[in-house]
Amino acid sequence: MRSISDVSAEGCGFASRCRPLDGGRLCSRRLFHLPLLSPARPGQSLAIAKPDVPGCGAGSGPGRVFPELVPGPSGCSGAYVGERCQLPNPCLSSPCKNAGTCIPVVRGSTVDYTCVCRLGFTDELCLTPRDNVCLSNPCRNGGTCDLLTLSEYKCRCPPGWSGKTCQQADPCASNPCANGGQCVPFEAHYICRCTAGFHGANCKQDVNECSISPPVCKNGGSCTNEVGTYQCSCKPAYTGQNCEHPYVPCNPSPCQNGGTCRQIGDTTYDCTCLPGRGEVIWGLFILGDSPE
Repeated sequence: MRSISDVSAEGCGFASRCRPLDGGRLCSRRLFHLPLLSPARPGQSLAIAKPDVPGCGAGSGPGRVFPELVPGPSGCSGAYVGERCQLPNPCLSSPCKNAGTCIPVVRGSTVDYTCVCRLGFTDELCLTPRDNVCLSNPCRNGGTCDLLTLSEYKCRCPPGWSGKTCQQADPCASNPCANGGQCVPFEAHYICRCTAGFHGANCKQDVNECSISPPVCKNGGSCTNEVGTYQCSCKPAYTGQNCEHPYVPCNPSPCQNGGTCRQIGDTTYDCTCLPGRGEVIWGLFILGDSPE
């Protein structure tokens, strides 16, 4: 078993196995594992992207799938590998540490595994940290350091912190704005942008729309304040949310079940119902004619 991260392919042909070299560079012609977008068979050509390794050549030629790196047919369960799914999968025990990827390596009737180490770790089981910028713990306040390269990093900050090294407190992390208000960070503080119907530093105070001047209810309508909103009770001659529209009887028609609306005054109407139906409208009972 060996770690692919320690294999150098300098001077190796595509059909040859490359020997491990301590400190060797990982160049574009090295032997390594790729997740394939389609099934591959031993000897089949495939494109290999250039590994991002300083000092390596600019181009990478075609690679080949080697039999010993093909775990077996796709019909194998995760517990077995091999051409006939006859070998136990050595990766089930998760031998590769520090989030390294375990790859079964089948050689005839035997099976081994190799570890592909994530950036920042090396050796056969990915146990040895490589010298990298995260070793100095640059992320503060419980942040997690993720390597981009050995010399570059990005911090994943816990709730309540932000910035390059999680050094800046996030004043909006506790969701201080109530009733749907939007929290906007402002230096080390925050500002709440409240929704209609609420005000205050944290949008917790109800706006009394009924005390606003000019009145929200027009044309003599009476206002009733409610939490986050208000209701207008309009004079008979007006309608609308704010009593802003003149009321026109029969437009639209209030008569149901196909009844016909007839205006009988500036603000009154009656309904003539279809045969067999009767209703009380504005205190009058209107009965439709029954069929003979």
